[in-house]
Amino acid sequence: MKNTFTPNDTAFAGQIPDRDIMTRSLHLMRNSLVTADLLFAKTHYLPNLYEKLTRLNILAVTEQQYLGEQTERLIIDIESKTALLRQYVQPSATPIDAEELEDIDVQCQRLVNNATAVAQQLASALSGMTQGIDRQQTAEFGQSLQGDMANAGTRLDVLHTTLAKLNEERQVLSTAIDALESKGATSIAKDTLITADKVLSLGMQPPELAVIMLALEQMKATLEKGEAGINLIAMIKRRDGFRERINALSQQLAGMDKEKIALAQRIELIECFNDFDQQRAAYVEQYQKIKNTLDSFLVVNTTSASDGKQRSMRLINSGQQLIGYLNRIR
Repeated sequence: MKNTFTPNDTAFAGQIPDRDIMTRSLHLMRNSLVTADLLFAKTHYLPNLYEKLTRLNILAVTEQQYLGEQTERLIIDIESKTALLRQYVQPSATPIDAEELEDIDVQCQRLVNNATAVAQQLASALSGMTQGIDRQQTAEFGQSLQGDMANAGTRLDVLHTTLAKLNEERQVLSTAIDALESKGATSIAKDTLITADKVLSLGMQPPELAVIMLALEQMKATLEKGEAGINLIAMIKRRDGFRERINALSQQLAGMDKEKIALAQRIELIECFNDFDQQRAAYVEQYQKIKNTLDSFLVVNTTSASDGKQRSMRLINSGQQLIGYLNRIR
């Protein structure tokens, strides 16, 4: 789409905004904020930025509605005022007395004043919408969170590995205890030291024998200095200790999983903030063109004129151009 609009015999050049960009940007801003609403409700992260974007979204929607309403009013105002002015500037027009001239001047000024009020409102809206977020700051936040995510992932891997090892050792020990209790409950007291010879004397099958010997080897590796050996009581106690450690580790893993999810949600929230701000900037760029065009119209019609007819002709010509411009953007 062309960026300028310059009909023949016009007093100023208008900058045509891309209405598709404006409509799309408002839509994407709204979508980003909907997602941000959900994520913020879960994380309560960066509340000041969230509140700022909420205000910006409300401002953009409100000003879009205002722009549509004022566009219609300006078109009607220009059409009615220029119809009156044409009667004054026509060569065949009957002479106009001083009172009528004064009324024409008042009408011209009212039109300019109305356009000025709209331009001031657009300027105020632009001032608010131009103040976006500090994307460098949000990028730094995102990088920091990504680092935290990586660290959390590493810690989770270590914990999962540890948990798997504990479960494996506990399973070996439980199987060994079950085998001993089923085969040797009557021949082995719970406080009797369990040795390889004692196990062999029970007539264990090779699979059972292998798992018992593995359990004994694992326990020997953790015997404290001075301990005489391993008995069934120690094995049961160690199995119960495994259960406690596994439960504690499982709770720790659950907490870290929640922490990782929270970090991911914070990262996604920052991405929503950045997406919103990119669309805000795109919208403002197009909105600025409308403000610039209205300013150009006002510059033309606030410049001194040699007489009332010159001022009227200028307002008629520029007014028609502005009508054409406003019809294209509404």
